[in-house]
Amino acid sequence: MSLLAQRQEQRLRLVIGIPTLVVAAIAGIAVLLAGSPGAQPRASMLDVLTRVAARPDSTLPVATLMIDEESAAQIGEWPWPRSALGALVDAAEAAGAASVTLTMSVAGADPLSPDIVAQRWLSVPGVVTDDEIAVLTQLPSNDLMLARAVAGGPVGLGITSRVPGTDEPVSWAKTSANRAPWLAATVGDDAPNVFALPTARAAGSLSPELNDARVFAVTGFPRDADGRVRRAAPLYLADGQPAAAASLAALLAGGEEVGVGLRNNLLTTVGETPSTLTIGDGQTLALTSRSDFRLWFPQDIRIPTVSAWRALTDPEAWTGSLEGRHVFIGEAFSAQGSQRTARGQIPTAQLHALTAQQMALGVAPYRPAWAGIAEAATAFFLGLVAVLAVVFLPSVLSTLSVVSLAGLCFGAAFMTFKQTGILLDPSPAALASLLGPMAVGATVLANMVVRDDQVRGAFHGALPEKAMRQVQTSSGKRLLSGVHRDVTVLSCSLELPKPLLDQFKDDPEAYMDFQGSANDRLRRTILDHQGTVDYGEDGRLLGYWNVPIEEEKHIELACSCALKMLDDVSAMSQHVSEGHHLGKDDGVGDLSDGRIEIGIASGPCFAGPAGLGGRNRYAAMGQPVSFAGRLRGRSELYGPAILTDARVYEALRHHYAFLDLDFVRRESIAEPELIYGLVGNPFLKASKTFRELAEVQRGMLDAWREQDLSTATRQLQKLRGIPGVPQGYAELFERRIMNARLAKARNEADTAEVLGP
Repeated sequence: MSLLAQRQEQRLRLVIGIPTLVVAAIAGIAVLLAGSPGAQPRASMLDVLTRVAARPDSTLPVATLMIDEESAAQIGEWPWPRSALGALVDAAEAAGAASVTLTMSVAGADPLSPDIVAQRWLSVPGVVTDDEIAVLTQLPSNDLMLARAVAGGPVGLGITSRVPGTDEPVSWAKTSANRAPWLAATVGDDAPNVFALPTARAAGSLSPELNDARVFAVTGFPRDADGRVRRAAPLYLADGQPAAAASLAALLAGGEEVGVGLRNNLLTTVGETPSTLTIGDGQTLALTSRSDFRLWFPQDIRIPTVSAWRALTDPEAWTGSLEGRHVFIGEAFSAQGSQRTARGQIPTAQLHALTAQQMALGVAPYRPAWAGIAEAATAFFLGLVAVLAVVFLPSVLSTLSVVSLAGLCFGAAFMTFKQTGILLDPSPAALASLLGPMAVGATVLANMVVRDDQVRGAFHGALPEKAMRQVQTSSGKRLLSGVHRDVTVLSCSLELPKPLLDQFKDDPEAYMDFQGSANDRLRRTILDHQGTVDYGEDGRLLGYWNVPIEEEKHIELACSCALKMLDDVSAMSQHVSEGHHLGKDDGVGDLSDGRIEIGIASGPCFAGPAGLGGRNRYAAMGQPVSFAGRLRGRSELYGPAILTDARVYEALRHHYAFLDLDFVRRESIAEPELIYGLVGNPFLKASKTFRELAEVQRGMLDAWREQDLSTATRQLQKLRGIPGVPQGYAELFERRIMNARLAKARNEADTAEVLGP
């Protein structure tokens, strides 16, 4: 039956119920995350949109002076003293820069300043002489050298790089426009004295020499939770005074006027917050409720760059690269020296230059308050359309419909952004269009698994994984046809010690739980060895090999599985002790007083499904099945936990260690045959104890077969002297020899016991 027929045959509510919930969940998540900056996958999807629809190029001339590895090799390792930064400012001003902005913080003391070095040496007597210290104290401080370069010039001075990330709440603080002559704030036609700005964490106080700088700059960018920079805030309150982002500080230092529009409703407890930013007579830039805006890069993000050492050693040669430009001085060594963005790692100075150009253009993508609701509604509608298309259309048409809907989501978001600048996230609708149909397929398959009695459900956990994979294909159903072939049968039972059984009598539910857990572990061992699982009388576990898939090494796999079951029993012992508080103090011990009993026989059997519907099971029927069970029942008497028939022995006698145990008949009319105990791998054969035991038992059985009762008696006496031989086994042959002596006088001797009916 085709998938389309399966979809249309099943009840509609069963097919679209779970997919509808999946689509609704995607829509709900879209609403919940709509107001979270940097939330994934929306942030990455919007990165793609702004990359495909790049912003227009700006005419604002910018450049960077970069303290790079080449400069460090020529001038000296970073960090440089602030006097060197002052020299860079002088070089840029001499080249005719429209403004110069330091994109690294100069707050706090300069550890390389002569006065700071002198103070450090004074605290460690004997390092330098008093005369040397006196010379240092007479030198001008590095801050003074920088202040001389900054004084009166179009310079923005970085005072901090510590700004909160977008996943942190904004901390607002009130300020007055009077504290920054370059700042004008309005609400409608009013000009309030007090309003609120987001705060930036100060890196330290400025030295008195630098307090007269024209514009203070915040050099950091707010980062999203994934570490990428996607936003910029133009204004902050740092160290108690208004400060501009370094990108805006460059324009302010160059003489541009800045106007800030405030929201006419209180968003904080301290005052109105900035809602728009206007630079000179340019366009008005809309700000979000966090007073920031989304970065929007041009197609070409390259900025003219001059290496710092070149500007210091030959400033006149680089006048053409800096003249008339807003110059940003930056470094590329510290964590603040570069930023991760949607366009890769970008030096902080270059990122500020690009941001300054965007501010001058007055453009920024924005997301209206209703964006989340619109995205959720679109996701729910298109998701349902995709679900219904998959249910009612042929496979090819439904696939094309799903792919088309996902592509339509991105195309619509792209055109909306390109025409209006509104950023709408297409990922919820695209995910709903894809995951909804996938949920339909999963639901249909699940329904098929539940309702297909012949193939699935009843055989889950009974057939090995290789067989299940074939059974669940259309051609694999032939595996479940009845067959008649050689089957290796393993019958096993876990026999608990009597004290433990008595303990379980007070808690029968715990006993059933344990038996279920034990059987499940042994069942998984059978499946791991490519066997098929079934259950016999009294809950005994059965394993079949060579069905339903033919397996050349079926006897070897069954024996390997039996040996692994012995290891499983020791692991289950700890489970009993921990689950029922049984230990040495309780006089019960663990499962070492009990045993696992296993019988293995191989021969022709009928095999196949032996039931109908959900009550189906895979079973083998034939003489090897009953004989394996009878061998299992004799395990405690003979000693070894694993008993096998002669066919198993002949197939593996060179690969495993076997003990000859007894002559038996499967039926009263059958010929006598030996049964064997599987005791381990070939290395066990090399041990002296095993060789002695094997030779004595073989000698006793040979004598018993020949009815040489005297030799059999001598061998039995030797057997009694070997440690570990079960008392019941020795007594069995002692009775047989005695009865044989009596029967021999009557000519009725028989060397083989009948195990079958």
